[in-house]
This record gives sequence, structure tokens and C-alpha cells, in this order.
Amino acid sequence: MAIHFIDSDKIDITFTNLIINVSSLNKYGLSVNDFSVENNLWGKTNGKLLVMTEMNEPAWELQKIIDTILIPKGFVFERDFVVAFEQLIHGAGNSITCLINQELPELLEIDWISSEIKMNGNFIWLKN
Repeated sequence: MAIHFIDSDKIDITFTNLIINVSSLNKYGLSVNDFSVENNLWGKTNGKLLVMTEMNEPAWELQKIIDTILIPKGFVFERDFVVAFEQLIHGAGNSITCLINQELPELLEIDWISSEIKMNGNFIWLKN
């Protein structure tokens, strides 16, 4: 498996996503590289967020990572990691979602991450 580096503050997301705050990894003495190699993980990072995506729903592989890796290491849902879902932009009959230019609903109350649904995709970034 591999982690790809994204040279951008904003990361585009698709499907179902497990998003880990990299500062939480560091707090536990882990680097993105060591953590991903040790646990055979995949995804992308900008050095601030680590994002793993699964196309299946329910996202059993992401849930397995949460249950067998993150929680046993002491990570806390919403403090250290979240799960976010891509919001489809185009719907039936060529309609456009009413969520354009808004945040992903499940991330509204998360204080360390921002998001936006644009015509060209769903984007997340670490709040300053």
C-alpha cells in the first residue's frame, strides 16, 4: 500500500473517507510514514491530514482501521479522526445539489477541519 503526498492545503475527497488529524498521530509519537507502513495503510496526505478512501458502503475496511488500529492506540472519534462522505454534486434529471458552497454536513461541528462542496468536487482542509 502507499500514501501519496498532495502539495496543497485542500484535499479532494470522494466516496467514504477516514480522515486523521496528523497532529494527533504526532501526539502519539507517530509519523504518517511510520504509521502507514506499520499498518499497511493507503491514502493521501498533505502533511496535515491523512485521508483513506473506500468505495464500498458500508466502508468495512475503514471501520476495521478504526476498530483495530485507532481506538486501541487511544485515538478518539471527532478529536483525532472523523469519517466523511462525498456529497454528490449532480443528481437525477441533471439537478445540482442544494449543498453547493456549503460544508460537508458531518464536519460542521468538528473544530479542526473545514470543508466545502464545490461544483468541481468536495474539499477538506485543516483549520488554522
